Amino acid sequence: MVGTGQALKLVLGIGTPLIGRLMLVDALDARVREVRLARDPACPICGDAPTIRDVSAAPGAPENAADPAAAEIAASELDALLAQDPQARLLDVREPHEAVLGAPEGTVSLPASELEARMHELDPTAHYVVACRVGAKSRWAARRLRDAGFGDVRHLRDGLLAYAALDANFDIF
Repeated sequence: MVGTGQALKLVLGIGTPLIGRLMLVDALDARVREVRLARDPACPICGDAPTIRDVSAAPGAPENAADPAAAEIAASELDALLAQDPQARLLDVREPHEAVLGAPEGTVSLPASELEARMHELDPTAHYVVACRVGAKSRWAARRLRDAGFGDVRHLRDGLLAYAALDANFDIF
């Protein structure tokens, strides 16, 4: 992990960090190159007169949980929703290595890394609660499903870890 190594160099004040340079590693051909990057004085984050001081305000930053397009449901509400709505489905977007410890009964599993390629397998008229381990991937996946035209899509706030803490029959630890 080059990024972690670079962060450690900066924090510990050791070595030569790649400030102003990008290291490209071509593992297939066993080559390493460095590319120099020019600083952009007009950059709204790190330029001479920054206008973005909070990265959550930067374009492409994760959206605020209060955003209506980022509909969510609390773990304490999940069982009731699934019981009362026959069209509701829990969609687990954890990767296979994350999901080995189980999922609630009736869960539809579709890893986030395969969502784009396999979205056609999902029923666009169903109501989905998208879940992952802690809620980050599910927020992204729910947004992606809504962008693709799926109607009633929410994500499980704080993920399946929060749900497992409330339901003794479901243990993902």
